[in-house]
Amino acid sequence: MRLRFFFSAGLLALFGACGSPESEAVSDTESEAPGSYAYDPQTGETRASIRQDDGRIATMRSGESVPVDLPGGFTLYPGAQVESSTQIDSVTGGGWMVRMTSREESDRLVEFYRREAQRADIDLAMNRSMGDMTIIGGDDGKGLAFIFTARHDSDRTHGHLTLSREAR
Repeated sequence: MRLRFFFSAGLLALFGACGSPESEAVSDTESEAPGSYAYDPQTGETRASIRQDDGRIATMRSGESVPVDLPGGFTLYPGAQVESSTQIDSVTGGGWMVRMTSREESDRLVEFYRREAQRADIDLAMNRSMGDMTIIGGDDGKGLAFIFTARHDSDRTHGHLTLSREAR
């Protein structure tokens, strides 16, 4: 279930990243529209919504100016610059993805998010380093899943925080 959610969230984020300067409706008539998609060229924010089978609306907001509002006590790394913040809300749960950069070394960001995950009772089942990239992840056994990746290049660390919460 969790992998399906991450896959769906990734597709929504990818869809959102392909914005055009104009709003587009998914269907021809407003009353029958199963969903909508809008891109604001002034803020760079993308908004999408889709009517789910039960009639409720799933929503997605993505962009540099979308507020970082994370669940489970997670926060943005101090001093990090947000490249993109994505929030997804649906009947099955929620998803949060934040791409960030920092002048700090990657091990400092990894340790910061390791401590936040431990405070959220996340069982860190994944802890891998591959070349200049490190990935940690796990879940709390109650529906909150966490993944953080960090990669350092010549002068900055690129971090990607992904959280999902299954509806209970």
